[in-house]
Amino acid sequence: NGSFSATSQVMKVLHDEYHITSSSVSDEDIQQCIKSTWSSKKYLLDPHTAVGVFAGQKVLKDSSNMRNMTMICMGCAHASKFVETVSTCLEIKPTDVVQLCTNKQHENISHVLELFSAAEDEDCRIFPVGEDWTQELQQLVESVSAKYN
Repeated sequence: NGSFSATSQVMKVLHDEYHITSSSVSDEDIQQCIKSTWSSKKYLLDPHTAVGVFAGQKVLKDSSNMRNMTMICMGCAHASKFVETVSTCLEIKPTDVVQLCTNKQHENISHVLELFSAAEDEDCRIFPVGEDWTQELQQLVESVSAKYN
């Protein structure tokens, strides 16, 4: 069925040695993240990317062994697909969101992807669009489970 589970000991090893962690994000957190990112950075997040950004910030703040790490969140959607949601978060008209979405900031990320490719090593895995990262994660969990169970 595509699911797997891990004991608390395995989860601790995954967190401590591989820096794999998880976080939950509420609808209110998503809305606040969209609003604060627009306010401070003038970058228009979509709700899906806001989940990753908020969770990343939360993990960096809450995990003492990750405080000095750099976390990068790649946008996984575009605000133009969520005009109503973004307009509610920013308290502006939907037509204003459409206008903001025409800004060129969201169109050219090839230079960013080049930086990621240069940084890839055993602690940094880049998954091209369409590649199934879940299989690699499952293999890692199974490997650690076999070692610690």
